[in-house]
Amino acid sequence: MPPAPALSPPPEVLNRAAHLEAPAFLLHRPTLVARLSALRAAWDAYAYPVKAQPHPDALAAAVALGLDLDVCGSEELDAALATGAEGHRITWTSPWGDAALFDRLASLGARAYLDSLDQVALWSARHPGRGAGLRLSAGPGTYGEKFGLAVADLPAALTHLRAAGCSLTGLHAHASVTAPDDPDELAAPALDVLAGAVGALDEPPATLRISLGGGWPVRPLTESAPSLGTALLEAARARLAEPLRQRGCTVTLAVEVGEHVLAPAGVYVARVAAVHDRAERRVVVLAAPWVVAPRYEDYPVGFFRPGRDGLHPLDTAPGPTTVYGASNGPADVVSRGAPLPRPQIGDLAIIGHCGAYLSTLMAPFNGRSMPPMLMVDESPAP
Repeated sequence: MPPAPALSPPPEVLNRAAHLEAPAFLLHRPTLVARLSALRAAWDAYAYPVKAQPHPDALAAAVALGLDLDVCGSEELDAALATGAEGHRITWTSPWGDAALFDRLASLGARAYLDSLDQVALWSARHPGRGAGLRLSAGPGTYGEKFGLAVADLPAALTHLRAAGCSLTGLHAHASVTAPDDPDELAAPALDVLAGAVGALDEPPATLRISLGGGWPVRPLTESAPSLGTALLEAARARLAEPLRQRGCTVTLAVEVGEHVLAPAGVYVARVAAVHDRAERRVVVLAAPWVVAPRYEDYPVGFFRPGRDGLHPLDTAPGPTTVYGASNGPADVVSRGAPLPRPQIGDLAIIGHCGAYLSTLMAPFNGRSMPPMLMVDESPAP
């Protein structure tokens, strides 16, 4: 029987869970701020990926910490601007982009990483004299094939930009290895690609922002402190920043880490709808939607029963349990096979590691409304 993943929600989260109408997401602001601050302190720059957690209060917290905001489309750009963020604190990276969006980004002074030679040509034609960055493909893998220019396309891209008087402002490559154990291993292909691009620059600019993207692993699904990618940062300094410094270029090393940092700040609260005692394992079905075919099937789960003085964790009759969401299909697995206590219909399930992506990827199955995302602050001192 596999060990149950740790689940230890802060007291204020448990208190809020006891008094809300489930299902709902709870995002713990102190945890969110602490994790964002730790990664920001380690790197030269950190662009918060809006798509990972677009709650207005989360975006406002990122802006208050001095983080940039990374957007992938017009709606995310609207959300970023609604925080009051200045245009130059916004970065844009996406495989699509039309003239209207490019015009808007340029007028704001946002930082754009162009994803293809077509985008380079469009930007150069519409905004001569305005600098832009380039996204490079990190090869086949989680992000590689769909996104970015090949290093072999770099000379053509630079020729387009220079002909229009557009300086090169940045280079970006996203991680491409599927689910390794640490961010250093995950980002190695991106680092190799960026090192090749740095070596291919015939005339480095005076300043350059180099982003190693995000996609950092979240294994195991616990509330442990975030990895700061220290070894990756040291390698990037040695292989990217130092060679450019020797050629007169000042480099800013950036990351755009989302789930790795944000997920442990949130939980999902749902009620138990059904319990089946099968021959090999117990099956628990929640009265709430979940992501169909999720990336993971080992989210930490705890069952709680409301009492006069709050929620009480269950610890009776633990056994191998598979927890499902409410869809009319078998693929929406929350946790498979972990030793969990036996709940009753109406008990609360609190699922950890739900602070990123899930609230935006979840579908309203069987007519259920999308669950709200609520921010929880630290309890005041007595």
